[in-house]
Amino acid sequence: MSKMENEMNNKNDEKLQQVLEDIKLIKKAVEKNNSIMKLIPLGEVLNFVFLLGGIFVLAISTSVYCLIQHFGSYADIPFEFKALLYLLCLISILSVGSVKSIRVLKAVRNDGRSVTYLGLMKEIYSRQFTAILLPFFMVLVVVITFLATHGFSVYIVSFFAIWYALVYKTVIQLFGIEDVFIITEWLLLTGLVSLFMMDRVHPLIILNITFGVGCIMTAIVNYIFHAKKRWKE
Repeated sequence: MSKMENEMNNKNDEKLQQVLEDIKLIKKAVEKNNSIMKLIPLGEVLNFVFLLGGIFVLAISTSVYCLIQHFGSYADIPFEFKALLYLLCLISILSVGSVKSIRVLKAVRNDGRSVTYLGLMKEIYSRQFTAILLPFFMVLVVVITFLATHGFSVYIVSFFAIWYALVYKTVIQLFGIEDVFIITEWLLLTGLVSLFMMDRVHPLIILNITFGVGCIMTAIVNYIFHAKKRWKE
């Protein structure tokens, strides 16, 4: 082999190495710009979370409604029952939050990423995401405070359903997630309709219809959809 051929082979090797390095850089850039939320089947992962959340909402709101009907008003409910309800609320919040975190973290790790819980939270609640959500939470606090202090407390559930739907729609647009569109449409529809029903329907019944039924319906529809998808594969 001549000296010229050796030089050409060396140049080709250098070019090949450079191409491989460029590919690695491109891959890292894509991974960096791809949110974890885009890389996991969120609807399938959160099925049980939606189901559990819906069950808790139905159980708690129905229990409170029955107690109010029995004792006449929320203020007349004995402290023992209220303490039990507060404990049930705390258990439900911790349970749903823990199950959600565990399932999302497991899905991310199954995708081949080595990430801790704190790393996952940092990835999800990025500076961009936090900046987008901050105005939503400001509106939530101000409007609920206004409704509660001006005699319009019955509209809080309807407003919260509409607010939650709009937040979910924003998250869908931000992360490109379509697996949770059912709950967004249901909350928006029932939240808007319920505004005209508050003089006839108790807010706790509205809570059951919006969040309780909505979460369970989302879990069932997502389960059927992903089951059919797996069956076709």
